[in-house]
Amino acid sequence: MAAAGGGGSWKRAVKAASAGPLPLVLILLLSGLFAIALPRFIPQLGLIERWMVDWRIALLAPPTEPRRDIVVIAIDEASLDRLPYRSPIDRGFLAAILERLAGAQVRGVMLDILFDRPTEPEKDARLQAAMRSFPAPLVVAWADPGRAVTDAQHEFLGKFTEGLMRGYANLLVDPLDGSVRWVNVRHERGRDPLPGLAAALAGAVGASLPSENPTLDYLRPADPQASVFPTFAAWQVPLLPPAFFADRLVLIGGDYVSEDRYRTPLAAAYGDRIGRLPGVAIHGHALAQILDGRRARAVALPAEIGFVLLAGLGALALALFNLPVATRALLGLAGLLLIGGAGLWVFSAFEILLPIFSPALAFFLTGTAASFHLQRRFARERAFIREVLSRYVPEDVVRMLERDPSRLRLGGERRTMTFLFTDVAGFTSLAERIEPQRLVSVLNRYLDGMSKIVFAHGGMLDKYIGDAVVAVFGAFRDGEAHAAAAVACALELDRFARDFAQRMRADGLAFGHTRIGVNTGPAVLGNFGGAERFDFTAIGDPVNVAARLEGANKFFGTRVAVSETTVQFCDEARFRPVGEILVKGKDESLKVYQPFASDDPVAAWAEEYAAAYALMVAGDPSAAASFARLQEHAPGDPLVLLHRRRLAAGEIGAKMVLNEK
Repeated sequence: MAAAGGGGSWKRAVKAASAGPLPLVLILLLSGLFAIALPRFIPQLGLIERWMVDWRIALLAPPTEPRRDIVVIAIDEASLDRLPYRSPIDRGFLAAILERLAGAQVRGVMLDILFDRPTEPEKDARLQAAMRSFPAPLVVAWADPGRAVTDAQHEFLGKFTEGLMRGYANLLVDPLDGSVRWVNVRHERGRDPLPGLAAALAGAVGASLPSENPTLDYLRPADPQASVFPTFAAWQVPLLPPAFFADRLVLIGGDYVSEDRYRTPLAAAYGDRIGRLPGVAIHGHALAQILDGRRARAVALPAEIGFVLLAGLGALALALFNLPVATRALLGLAGLLLIGGAGLWVFSAFEILLPIFSPALAFFLTGTAASFHLQRRFARERAFIREVLSRYVPEDVVRMLERDPSRLRLGGERRTMTFLFTDVAGFTSLAERIEPQRLVSVLNRYLDGMSKIVFAHGGMLDKYIGDAVVAVFGAFRDGEAHAAAAVACALELDRFARDFAQRMRADGLAFGHTRIGVNTGPAVLGNFGGAERFDFTAIGDPVNVAARLEGANKFFGTRVAVSETTVQFCDEARFRPVGEILVKGKDESLKVYQPFASDDPVAAWAEEYAAAYALMVAGDPSAAASFARLQEHAPGDPLVLLHRRRLAAGEIGAKMVLNEK
C-alpha cells in the first residue's frame, strides 16, 4: 500500500502525521507567559489573585494573640461625645493624653491626626508643648497639599508640627477594590521625602525599614470582630494606670463609624462591617510587620513561573490523552480544583501564598490551546488516513486507524496474518495484443471488482502489481478468523474472475483465468520507507509462500491453492489435499490444499478423492487404479489428472518438486 510525496497535499499530510513536540512546547511557553503577564497588565485579572489571597488570609492564616508591644488609643464616638465639639479634635484633650503618656515610659507615640487648622490658641499651644517635650519618639501625621489638605492647611500643618518627626498619613489603597494592600514605607508620590507614619515610628525606635513598599501582611485576630492590638477609647486613658503603657508603642487616631475606615483582607470572608478597619489600626498592622521583619508570604516571581509551567505541563499531559469531551472537561475541572486546593493547603500548612490564578490561567490556556492544536493535527491525520486507506481497507478498519493513528507509524510490528495473491494467466500477452485504452478499461473493471470482494471479507488491499492483487487479512484485527475470511474471499474471487473472463471472451477478448494463493504465518506489518515515499505492507517468508502458491496453481492445474497453515485455522471450510511441494529455496515441504464450496462439483467426489489420495500417500499400488476410476466421474478434474500422470511416471507419495518460483 504505497504513497508517494509528489503532491503538496501529500507532503503536508505526512508532515502533519509526524509532527514533533515543538508546537506543544511553544504552546506551553506562550501560555505561561500570558498567564504571568495578563494579571499584571490587566488589573481586573490581577484582582482575582488578590481576592484569592484575601480569602486565605481571612480564613486560613494562623490566629494571632493580642500584641503586647502596640496599643491603640481610639478617638471614637464615645470619646467625641465627651468633647465640646467634634472637629477639629479638642487639642486640650489630646494634650492631656500625651501628658499622661509622658510619665508612663512609653516606647513611642504615633499621632494619626492632621493638625491642619487652628483651634483655641491656649489648647493649640498646650498640645504643641506636649508634643515637643515628649520624652519618647513621637511621629505626627503629614499630608501634601491638593490631596488631603489645601495649600493654606498645609502651611499651617508645617508650622504646627515644625521640629517634630513627620510621617505620611496616606494609606496605599488598591484603586480597583479600595483595599489597603501595601505598607507605605517610601511615599513615592509625596512632595516631601518622608516615610509613612508606621515606617517613621518604626525607624525612630531602631527598626530596619524595607527598601520598597512591601505587601501588607495582615495579622489575623483569633476573633474576627476583635483587634490584634489592645484598643482603648481615648476617654479611658486617664482611667488606666501609667504602667499599662510602659515600653509600648502607642498609636492615637480616629475610629469613626462612617469615615476613615478602609477595606482589608478580612472583608473577603466577613464583609465590610468586620473587614473595614480604621486607618490607625491599619498603621498598627504595618508597624507590627516592620518591627517583626516579616515579608509578605507570597512567593517570588521565579517560583511563580515554576508553578505556572508545572500547571501548564499538567494541562499538556491531559490534552495528549485522546479522551471523550465530557471526560476531558471533568478532568480539566479537577485540575483547576487541584491547583486551588494546593494553594489552600500550602498556605494552611506553611503560611506560603502560592499563586492560584496565574497557574489556573496557565492550565486553562495551555489545555485549550494544546487541545485545539492536537485536534487540528488529529483531524489532518484522520483525513490523511481516510484518504489513503479508504482505497485499501474496509471502512471499519479505517475508523479503527482514525482512533489509533500510531498503527501507521514508520516501523512495524510482528503479527500472524493471512496473505492472498492473485494473478491473471497470460495477461502480459493479452496486453501486447490490444490497444492501451481498452486494456486500461478492462483492467480497471477487473481490479475494481476484485478489490470490492477483498473489502467485503475484511481484507486490506496491499498493492496492485499490474493485473495481480495482493491482500492481507488480519492486519488490524486480532484473532484467527482472518484465515477463514481469506479462504472465503479466495473462493468468491475465483467465482468473480471466472465470470469476468467468460464475459470478456464473449466480447472477443481472450482474458485468462485467475490463479490465487493463500498462506498464513507471522510477518512484520508496518510503514516502511521515509517521509516522501513509504509503503505500508507486510514483509516476511509467509508473504513469499503465498506468492509461490499462486504460481503453483499453474503446475497443479488448479485456480486456488491454500497452505496447511491456513487450513488449520478454518474449521468450517472444505478442502481437499493437493500434495506436498518443495519450492525452490526451501528445505521443508509444504502441504497444499484446494478449497471448494458446497455447490462445487468437486464436492460430489471429494470423499472418493480423499480415499485415493490416502492410498497414494501410503505408497499403496492400488492408488493408480483408484485415481483411474475417479477420472471416470471427474474426467476434467486437474488434480486427478495430475496424480494419474505422476503415478504413471513412477512417482510415489504426494511430494512434488517445483523448480520454478
